[in-house]
Amino acid sequence: MAKTNSTNSTVAVLFEEIAALADNADRMAYAADVDDVESCYELAHKLREALCRIGFIADQGARDLGAREVRGDAVRWLLPPAYHGVAYEAEVAE
Repeated sequence: MAKTNSTNSTVAVLFEEIAALADNADRMAYAADVDDVESCYELAHKLREALCRIGFIADQGARDLGAREVRGDAVRWLLPPAYHGVAYEAEVAE
């Protein structure tokens, strides 16, 4: 039974973090200056970062519960697409 309480506590922390990230992303989007192209690019970047963190946290929760992950580890969620392109090229070159 202790395992269940521990798992519930861990999952609760993950859900709290997901909710906080989503709230912050919503506030950024609501307050965005959509008339300024640079501001839009900056917002898109910040929203992508928030969404990737949300995805990573959700995958961690899924892993903790024995469910299927979407992308998996932090490397796949949090590193930029350019990293994956370089890593793939290095792997192919070997």
